Parts: sequence; structure tokens; C-alpha cells
Amino acid sequence: MLHVVPAPCVPCDGLPLSTCALSPQVGCENIPGLVQRAIDMTSAQAPAEMAAIREALSYPDHWVGPLPDGVLVELWLDPASPFAEDARERAAGLSVPAGSLVEREIAAHPERAAAIGVRATPTWVVGGYRLRGLQSPAAIQRLIDLERGS
Repeated sequence: MLHVVPAPCVPCDGLPLSTCALSPQVGCENIPGLVQRAIDMTSAQAPAEMAAIREALSYPDHWVGPLPDGVLVELWLDPASPFAEDARERAAGLSVPAGSLVEREIAAHPERAAAIGVRATPTWVVGGYRLRGLQSPAAIQRLIDLERGS
């Protein structure tokens, strides 16, 4: 499984996750957690679900850390951004349990934003994944559903 998923870190760009896991570089601090997550997902899923696991692990942006309890969706915004209102509208249309969607302003939480790599707004953090830009509701919902295991 790990040899067919690309490594999500810049130092290992273009390498399989297995190669990065064997020799992690500076900047690959999340790799051990991602490998453990892959093992846990594989253990919990039937072989028919391997495609869903591969998709969850190779989502096209960086994995940023361990999952909290449940699925947490963070929407990082700069209120002055011309995309802020569009992002809020898209967030309002998501199918998430009450309390699972949190809007955060970069200026109010600069340390956390820096720690998870928020460099542009809007940025969506779903479980352990970061998506930059004004994503479609379908793309965000698909990631939420993958994190829920549905």
C-alpha cells in the first residue's frame, strides 16, 4: 500500500510514501503518523475498501497531523479576502454534525495557522488534510465522507 501512495512532504516529492517512511528528511515530521494511519485504516477495512484507503492517503494536498475525535472541519479565513463570503456559503452547505465545522481567522490564531501550514485563504482542514483555495462543496464533502469512513 505505501509504495503506491506518493509522499505528501516537499523533501520527498515524487517518491513513494514507503521510501520517505524508511528515510524521512527534515520536513517529513508527519510521515510516522501517516504510516500508522495507513496501517490503522487497512486493518479496519476489508480489502474491497483498499481503493478508498489509497484515495484518502493520497489526497492532493498535504496531510497535517493526527485526526481528532470525529471529523473536524476548519475553515481558515482572512475576513478581508474577496473569497471569504463564498467560502462561508460553501461551508454552510456541507453535511457535518453540529460543532464539527469551525471558522478560524489567521490573525486570531497565527501559531496554529503556521503549525499546520495555512499560507492562503481560504484554507480547509478536514481531519488531517489541508485543502487550499475556494474548493467546490463536492470536493470538501468527499473528503469529509472519506474521513467518516462512509
